[in-house]
Amino acid sequence: MPVEGTAADPSQAQLWGFGQAMAAESPARWGGLVDLPGPLDRRARARLAQVLAATDGEDQLAIRPAGVFARRLVRLPIQEDKARVPNGATVLITGCDSPLAAPAARWLAEHGAERFVLVAETPVPELQSGLLGRGASVDLVRGAAADRALLAEVIDGIPATHQLAVVVHIAQSTVDSAVMLGELTAELDLAAFVLFSAAPELPGAVPAHAKLQALAHQRGALHVGWGPTHDGQTPGLHGLSPELAMSVLGRAFERQGQSVLVADADWSQVVNAGGHTALFRALAEPEPAEPVAAEAGPSLHERLATAEGDERLAIVLDLVSTTTKTVLNIPATDQVDPEVNFLDLGFSSLAAVEFSKRLRRLSIEVSPGAMYDNPTPAALAEHLCAELASGSGR
Repeated sequence: MPVEGTAADPSQAQLWGFGQAMAAESPARWGGLVDLPGPLDRRARARLAQVLAATDGEDQLAIRPAGVFARRLVRLPIQEDKARVPNGATVLITGCDSPLAAPAARWLAEHGAERFVLVAETPVPELQSGLLGRGASVDLVRGAAADRALLAEVIDGIPATHQLAVVVHIAQSTVDSAVMLGELTAELDLAAFVLFSAAPELPGAVPAHAKLQALAHQRGALHVGWGPTHDGQTPGLHGLSPELAMSVLGRAFERQGQSVLVADADWSQVVNAGGHTALFRALAEPEPAEPVAAEAGPSLHERLATAEGDERLAIVLDLVSTTTKTVLNIPATDQVDPEVNFLDLGFSSLAAVEFSKRLRRLSIEVSPGAMYDNPTPAALAEHLCAELASGSGR
């Protein structure tokens, strides 16, 4: 477990991943995980005894000289998008057979990437043509990302005039290729190094993927653990389109060594379904009440039920504008132009997900993708009015 600025050991992290899998599969038999310091002195032994005797439900802990640390998943704030791929640099993406590859490549192209080297075991014509259509240079290398000789040849073949600046690896069932990529690029000054995998903390994930988290911390890289992309796989977890949350890649350019879980979830349901307790405790707690929710409350639907035409549209537009200001931290006294594109207002894909969640709490169903199909507050308000009139928005 990375604590006090120290990175976790990748081999130990893999064992940690197997422990998390056991917790999900056999919660009744689960006891917990404890990460011990190197020298187990008298103080560390005493702390271990306290941990083993505790009844507070903590099940992932690290004992260090400074004390005992509990592992937690916490919400990340939406951040300003400032990431840029260096001019003329090369982006290497491995595991391009994955459905995450195309959205990641498009996001990087939108942020300045002009040259791509794609490694895939099968043809990826749509990904290639999409990048070429954006004016990018694309080289496709057919082969497995686990082939060290192939990866070394690919990396060595990138010219110095277009140095390798961004590496994105999308893990499948094993993590060996990610380790090899880390070794082969260890001497390079990368602008961003990204490791994608299924989220090790969620039910059904590959335990070995926890090793990627430790590797990311070790390399100052970004590990992105992805939740399900389709509904119905796990109670409490909703399908999340990769397109809608790819802005998380911006964190890779901070080079801080982070592990981020991306999912559209009702964490209380996830906890109840998977037997998890302490790890999700901060997420499962009710969020502080928002003024917009208090104002809208149950009376919102009463007002909509009695309103018609322009009056109903005005109510919905006010809700859209108020929620937009809340999500984007715009002062309540400022006005939101209903004809300005959401992207121009400052919306990212994660902001769209947050917007959707806030309306869902008010029993108004709107997918994050609806903000792209109806790109202004006025257009979205008209869309919602039509949905509410047909009964599909409630």
